[in-house]
Amino acid sequence: MWGDTEIDTGYAARIPVYHDDDQSDVAKSVRFLPAITALARKKIVKLYSSSELRDETWTQPSGRYQGYEIYDYSLFSGVEIETVKDRNYFMMMGPSSMGFPSLVDQRKSRMSISQNVDPIFLGLVDALGEKSSQDCYHIAFAEKNNTYCFLTMDFKLIRNLNSRRKHPVVANLKTKILSPYEFGTRFQLTPFSTRLFSHHKASFPVAWWENWPKSGRKPRKRRRTK
Repeated sequence: MWGDTEIDTGYAARIPVYHDDDQSDVAKSVRFLPAITALARKKIVKLYSSSELRDETWTQPSGRYQGYEIYDYSLFSGVEIETVKDRNYFMMMGPSSMGFPSLVDQRKSRMSISQNVDPIFLGLVDALGEKSSQDCYHIAFAEKNNTYCFLTMDFKLIRNLNSRRKHPVVANLKTKILSPYEFGTRFQLTPFSTRLFSHHKASFPVAWWENWPKSGRKPRKRRRTK
């Protein structure tokens, strides 16, 4: 109320991201995440990460793993994800003013070591190109640790691998590179609309019937630099 005048100022609420009719690669995969995380909670499947994958979180936007908004809800909240340690992994942390190398430079150094000792990594780089060396490292590590699949929502990587499936190293991989959609359909899991989870741990009004404009996450504002 502004005096005797009522002004519509809108309202704040938690809303789902994706429209129910969204058939994009991202939306289709997201709908299988509830089933995958439920299987992990029941110990039916085991989810793993690696030292290198954990290391990447240091140089990525934190919201990519924790959510950008205060009322965001993560389907992976409380899910046990064991980190498999790489014996070649090392990391130093400190200010560059004291001569400490950046995390990115250290990552490149570890990759160069693998180039000299890991034929699977070398073969994948030959198949996918030098720009995909980081992805090649993750896939090679998953292969060496006998994982059933490398689960990713990097659809460009999946398409790249499929286009090179006749390459000897790619063709001989035992570890499958799958999106959550491919994993879910392979095992006949049930896809769920994520709007069903809008009320989970909600300490704020929920507008479950809404979704973000254009059925996608709103863009993050980038700080301008001169």
